[in-house]
Amino acid sequence: MPLFRVVLAQRQNIEIIYGFLKSISDPNNPNKNPNYPYYANAFEELIGVYKNLNVEEKIANNQGMELMSDEVVKQLNSKVDAIRAKIISAE
Repeated sequence: MPLFRVVLAQRQNIEIIYGFLKSISDPNNPNKNPNYPYYANAFEELIGVYKNLNVEEKIANNQGMELMSDEVVKQLNSKVDAIRAKIISAE
């Protein structure tokens, strides 16, 4: 359970990274950052997964174990893996 809490706590860091990405990118100038549309979409999807978990509400209602399902782990893992793969790709 403590490891899963660490994963759930990453939402704030992800939102900070996405905010930084938006602050240094100009979506109207694709030459400035041609990868902006991909990363904007990927981070929005990842943040959406976190929002759909309703972490605070489930914990308040003693439903915290529902957050530890395989489906939740798969969703978070697939979104993070896609972002990571794009970052380390040779494109």
